[in-house]
This record gives sequence, structure tokens and C-alpha cells, in this order.
Amino acid sequence: MKAIPPDLALEYNKKHNETQSQITDLIAYLRSEVESRERTEFLVKPHDLELKNKNSYSNTKYFERTSHSYPQSTRRVQGHSRFHPSPKSFSSANELLMAAFWNCLFCFENTHMSDLCENLCVQKKRAKLIKEGRCFICCNTGCYVKKCKKEVCSYCKGRHARAICFKLEKSKQNSHLDLEE
Repeated sequence: MKAIPPDLALEYNKKHNETQSQITDLIAYLRSEVESRERTEFLVKPHDLELKNKNSYSNTKYFERTSHSYPQSTRRVQGHSRFHPSPKSFSSANELLMAAFWNCLFCFENTHMSDLCENLCVQKKRAKLIKEGRCFICCNTGCYVKKCKKEVCSYCKGRHARAICFKLEKSKQNSHLDLEE
């Protein structure tokens, strides 16, 4: 519980009796809380852009205005993604939750990270990212390709995640064909 932000720990303890709670209950609670905050952030963000244009708020003013309610709001974009573990210590519930479950973003198996997923073709992975409103580069919600600062594809140096690289998929298919011959 020491690794969980104080506001989440307080809410969890209000809802659950500590003598009866288990780690699975805590993880389920954290998952629910993070998803709720991400949905809220996604819903508020378009409104914030309108507000920014009307009142010329800067990004720092927006952060100061909302950081008390959503402390992980900027950390998710900067820090951890499902593709490569962050070497820093966990500083938000979202990062803690993602560290506990390295489920693949595309097929939801916990046997591999998303950039190593071979269960879906690139076309289906891209469709899934579009459907869930995720960035093609970092695969996080609430981030956009034009503003994403994550590195480019490590295979072809294109502006997309390695998991959705057509050139990588094509080379894998060619190597499979070579092996069959």
C-alpha cells in the first residue's frame, strides 16, 4: 500500500475492510480507478482545448488547475507504456497497475509485451488502436501522433510503434516463406 498514491489508498480503505481485502481486490480496484480517470481525462481534454482557445490558458495553468484531481494525468504520457518498462520507480497508480499486468494491448495475453505480439496482423492492430483512440507511436490514450514525443519505430524508423510496422511484418512473412522452401 505504500507504493499507492495517498488519495487512492484512502479511497480503497474506505471501501474495503483491510482484514478481508486481498491483492486481487486491490488490483481490481486500481484497474477500475485508473480506467475511470483515463475516461474522465479523455472526456475533459476536448473541453479543455475549447477553454484554452477562449481564455488563452497555458498548459501549465491547465496542469495547476487539474493536478489535485488527477495526479497521474501527465505522468502517463511521459512515463510508462506497455511497450518497454520504465527504469524509474513507480510514481502513479497507472504505472503500478501496468507493472503488475504486462498484458498485451492487442490480444490481452500476459505472456508477452505488446510490441512482440504475433497473434494479430498489423492491420488489425492498427484498427484496434483507432477504435480505442490510441496514439500510433506510443499507443497510449490521450496522446496524438502530431504531439507524441516517443521515439520512432526501432525497425524502420517510421513514425509508428514497432508493433504496427508493416515492413517488420513483411520481413517476418518473407523469412517464414524462406524457411518453408
